[in-house]
Amino acid sequence: MTKKTNIVFPAEKESFVKKKILAGFTLLEALIASLIFLVIMMTIYSSFHAGIFGYKNIEEIVDAYQSARQILERINLDVRNSFAFSEEQTKFSGNADGVNFLTIVDTYDLDMFAQHYAFVGYQIEGNKLTRICRKGKESLNNNSQIQSEELALNAGTIVFSYGSRSDGQEDLKWKDTWGSADGPSEEQKILPVAVKVKLAIKNRAEYGFERTIFLSQGTGSLE
Repeated sequence: MTKKTNIVFPAEKESFVKKKILAGFTLLEALIASLIFLVIMMTIYSSFHAGIFGYKNIEEIVDAYQSARQILERINLDVRNSFAFSEEQTKFSGNADGVNFLTIVDTYDLDMFAQHYAFVGYQIEGNKLTRICRKGKESLNNNSQIQSEELALNAGTIVFSYGSRSDGQEDLKWKDTWGSADGPSEEQKILPVAVKVKLAIKNRAEYGFERTIFLSQGTGSLE
């Protein structure tokens, strides 16, 4: 019996080996390319996610600052224009949670601006900061049906304090209340020198703001 032998010539053998090597490298390269692509996509996703998260944070901060600026400007205008009802009674009263006083407010009526005296009050109700404004004859009507308006739905807290000066003192002395029925009788007759407002706007995080408002007619000099 004759044994059959396959003879592979050098050129054919070299070509066969090259094909095997090329086929092996193609699979390896595909795996490496897939891995590199996966790493690149994960990097892009991480950067994109960080960018979106950062944008949301910036947007939230901007919203908080805009809300705080609008609220504090509204309070600033009302408090600066406040006045005393009489020499014996100012009708200015406040504590840490809210404040009430007489002031001058601007209104738009019949295509023109006009100024009216009004009774204004600020208060936190739940998570809402409210402002009541009774104008003209309604200003001294404690039984008025005028409803308060919402200034902010996301107000966390608002804290008021009231500044006065003792005779010969330049620095302000701050109190948590002013003009209350059980407080000093002198406070019923004079306006505080200034009102300090600490406001917190709450979104996902809480942002704090503070402003000191000086009253144009405030004397606040206590014995």
